[in-house]
Amino acid sequence: MISVPKPQPRVKSKRLPKGKSLKHECLDLWTACIYIRAGFKSELSGKSAHLNEKGDRVIGCNMHHIAHKPNYRLMFELDNGICLTSGEHSFGVHGENAEEYRAKIIRAIGQTKWDWLHSLKHDNTKTNLALVKIYLRQQLWEWIKFQKERNSSELLNVYLKQIGWNEVKP
Repeated sequence: MISVPKPQPRVKSKRLPKGKSLKHECLDLWTACIYIRAGFKSELSGKSAHLNEKGDRVIGCNMHHIAHKPNYRLMFELDNGICLTSGEHSFGVHGENAEEYRAKIIRAIGQTKWDWLHSLKHDNTKTNLALVKIYLRQQLWEWIKFQKERNSSELLNVYLKQIGWNEVKP
């Protein structure tokens, strides 16, 4: 006689919280690259970011994609990023003065780069996000080294701690 195992009651498995997607990890790295490359200053007005009241977070600047990002090529292109103050970003680029700020950005980056970025809108090549992540980590590390050589800014040290890069190497 063949014994048939007794069915076990189903146990609901608890879902573990998902980590960040690779795309969001790359966007965080892209943001950090733009921020550190700009030296924590608006690339239009030169106004600096600052520490919050507790002194544990860098605030006051936002990163902006210059050209709309319909593909990963533009989304993670470092030349497609510019650091702006929170006001320039919210009320300028995304506000009523969008055309005026677009002209300011073109003056800052040059018409040639503006045209090149907009030509990439139609790029439909496949993108390996794992390789993008490696590239962005390397670029971030280069910008960190550059900024540390330039001046050991308190903003840089607080920001690196804020993003978890205080002792991390690529």
